Amino acid sequence: MKALLGLHPARIRGHMGASLTVFLAVFSLGAGANAAAICGPARVDVGDPGRNGVVSTYVAHDRNGTWTIRHTLVNGMVIDRSLQYAITDYTSRNALQWRGTLMRNPSMVMVGEAMKLTATGQPTYNEWLYQNGQLIMHSVALCRFDAPPATVAEPSVSAPTPRAAAPVTTPISAPVTPATAATAPSRAGEDSVGIVNLGKAVFAQVTLGDQPVLMQIDTGATTMLITQSTAEKLLSSGEADAGPDATYTMADGRTANARQVIIHEVRIGSHVLDNVIAGVGPDNAMTLLPFSVLNRVGRFTIDTTDNKLIFG
Repeated sequence: MKALLGLHPARIRGHMGASLTVFLAVFSLGAGANAAAICGPARVDVGDPGRNGVVSTYVAHDRNGTWTIRHTLVNGMVIDRSLQYAITDYTSRNALQWRGTLMRNPSMVMVGEAMKLTATGQPTYNEWLYQNGQLIMHSVALCRFDAPPATVAEPSVSAPTPRAAAPVTTPISAPVTPATAATAPSRAGEDSVGIVNLGKAVFAQVTLGDQPVLMQIDTGATTMLITQSTAEKLLSSGEADAGPDATYTMADGRTANARQVIIHEVRIGSHVLDNVIAGVGPDNAMTLLPFSVLNRVGRFTIDTTDNKLIFG
């Protein structure tokens, strides 16, 4: 992918470079209909699907990096994502993906990606929606190519390693674990998670208790920062305890008092940290993952070329 800012949904692709390259070649055969896929009803496994759900989707990507995503709803209305989101192409040899902020509410970020089911190779289209860094929606739909995949010869490669960011399994009716919004290739034995690069910031998906949250990696912050609604959920579920209030110094030099919580379990990839202190900000605040928390895992490197947070 392109260099990402320090915050993106993590997905580990493993050894699937050759087969994924073919998948990208098939999907992006050219402009217009040849670069398209037709998808069936979208299944929403995170968030409220509502009564006027998506019954079909047309998704296309051309060699110029232009995306077309049109959802047809139950009532016949057609939703064009390019009219809702400021779409940026994040396609690379490792992912066929776009990201964009909602034009009427920049605190909301959507990530869309065409990918394969790991078990069957079935093409799918996924969307993840984040608000202030917290995953609030994930949907997946089965697709078929408008242009037959047989036009591209697929080399013989070993079976792709399942990707942590979109662990969709067959059958499609099975529950899907919430996926992170960006994917990074992982070498055998490498301890890494994917990051999301928005250009000026980098994000990683972190699990606080049982809640997946997209957090900005912040070099200046000394304490993790979460929103009030996230803190309340953690406290009510018993996954955090109330901590003492603290005084924080802002980037502009101002000081402010804020409540704190002690989160019993914070998971970053395969690493689990106990009793992490987090400051609590308003619901429109950005969630922050400071270096002080990452340092508890050990030595780490932020790779904005391959979009990975590498430990060790």
